[in-house]
Amino acid sequence: HTARARAPLAAWLQTRAAFACFLAQGYPALVAAAAVLGASAKWRGAARPGAATAAAAVSFALVTAAHFAVPFPYADYNTPAMPLAAALLAAALARKVSSAAPDAVRPVPVIAATLVAAVAFVAASPWPMKWVGGRQDRFWFSTDSSSAVARLRQAGKAVREANAGGKPLLVQDAYIAVEAGAPVLPGLEMGPFSVFPGLSDDEARRRRVHTPQTLLNAVRGADCDVATIGGYTFALECPSTNPLDEALREDLLAAVRERYPLETMRFDRFGQQDTALEVRTRRGARQSGE
Repeated sequence: HTARARAPLAAWLQTRAAFACFLAQGYPALVAAAAVLGASAKWRGAARPGAATAAAAVSFALVTAAHFAVPFPYADYNTPAMPLAAALLAAALARKVSSAAPDAVRPVPVIAATLVAAVAFVAASPWPMKWVGGRQDRFWFSTDSSSAVARLRQAGKAVREANAGGKPLLVQDAYIAVEAGAPVLPGLEMGPFSVFPGLSDDEARRRRVHTPQTLLNAVRGADCDVATIGGYTFALECPSTNPLDEALREDLLAAVRERYPLETMRFDRFGQQDTALEVRTRRGARQSGE
C-alpha cells in the first residue's frame, strides 16, 4: 500500500539500494554463487531448465519482484524465497563442477572450498548476532538468556494459563494467540494492520476491521480475560501504515490498562525489533505465575 505514495526519485533510489544491501548482508553466499555462475555461464546453446527448475526460478523471481517494490526491506518475504534460491544455485554449481574437464577442476576440493566459504559467509552476516540478541554497551558485550522463540512460547503459556475459559484475546500480536490456542477479538485478525481511521464505522464492521472508535468500544466492552500491549499495539493506521495519531493511540492504550489493570508478565525484548510486551488480565481472572 505504501508503495502507491509518490516519493522523490532520490528516496526511491535509496530504498532500492537498501534492498540490495539487505540481500548482500543477509545472503552473501547466494550473491557470490550467483555472481560465479553468471560469470561462467554460456548463454548461447545452454540447455533449457526442466519444468520444476523453471517453476522454482519463476517463483523466486516473482517474490523478489514484490519485495523489491516495497519501500523497505522485510526479512519475512525471504522466508519462502531464499530456500528456492539456495536449491537452484546449489544444483547449478554442482552441474558446473561435474561438467568441467577432469584436469581443470577436482570436484571434491571445489565442494569442500564451497562449503567452507558458505560457512564463512554465514559467520560474516550480521543476522546471526540478531538471532542471539547480541549487543554491545561500550566495552561490554551481552546476549539474550533465551531465544525469541522461547520468549514467544513463554508468553503464549502465560496467556493460555490466564485465559482458562478459552475466551478471545485482546491482542494484536496474532502469533501469541496462535501459541496460546485462542482466537483474537473479532476485527483484530489482521494483527497490527487492523485499524483503518479512514473508514466509516459501518464500513469497518462490514470489512471486519476497526476504526479507532469501534476499537475503543470493543476494548471497553469485550468479554476477554487477557490483553497484551506491545510495541506494535495500536501503532499503525492502514492502509497507509503511517503511525496512528498519538492521541488516539494513548486513548486506546489507556482503555486497555483500565480494563486490564493487572500486569502478570512483562518482556523487555519481544518479537520484531525487540519491543516491550505486557501481558495483562482483568481483576478476578486467573493469574499466571512466572
